[in-house]
Amino acid sequence: MKRKILSAVIVFTIVLSLVPTVFPSFAAEAETEQTIVTEYSDLWEADISVQVGKTVKWYVNVPEGTNPKGCRATIKIPGLGWGTDSHNKEEGHLTLAEGNNFVYEFTPDKTGDILFTCWMGSGCHSNYIHVTEGDEAAADIGEAAPGTDETTPDTDENAPDTDENAPDTDENAPRTDENAPADVETPPQTGDIDNIIILFIVQSASVIVLFVMLTRVRKKHVN
Repeated sequence: MKRKILSAVIVFTIVLSLVPTVFPSFAAEAETEQTIVTEYSDLWEADISVQVGKTVKWYVNVPEGTNPKGCRATIKIPGLGWGTDSHNKEEGHLTLAEGNNFVYEFTPDKTGDILFTCWMGSGCHSNYIHVTEGDEAAADIGEAAPGTDETTPDTDENAPDTDENAPDTDENAPRTDENAPADVETPPQTGDIDNIIILFIVQSASVIVLFVMLTRVRKKHVN
């Protein structure tokens, strides 16, 4: 009988030690990743904030039935070296389409503002990704990004948008270069909180069972 109990104790001890090995990525991803989804209608006005040191996966959501047109439907990120802040149609950029568009993945290593523009540069459409020390990693919709009104006009009379001077997103407009990510992708369903809860439950149950087994062994040994 003692051998069976000791065998059970050993098995549960092994299981308990393997739990952090089997599920190491769950807690890690919850702490080091942030997914940002910006609505297409707010792309050039939204206050987009991310946390320094965490990997950012940035998406732009274009609602069903919306047909993105003109330069405002294109994105490049000069602040990260993807394209330059210039009126250059030949360099790589992303052309948005209906659905969830995966824009870019990066890990900011310092605080500050990261410039992104349409393919025509900041003289037409531009905004910033704000890298902060805080815990917030989402776009606050509806608030204008500071510092963009005077130096980076948005939709004033001189800024071409969808008129005859602004190229449409036809087949002749380059979509991406070799450094640009894929056009459309569905945001991942992380489920990090659920995974952490499962990990906690498994570890707790293993500790309780181990404690019960050891208590029974001790009582039998005393008797």
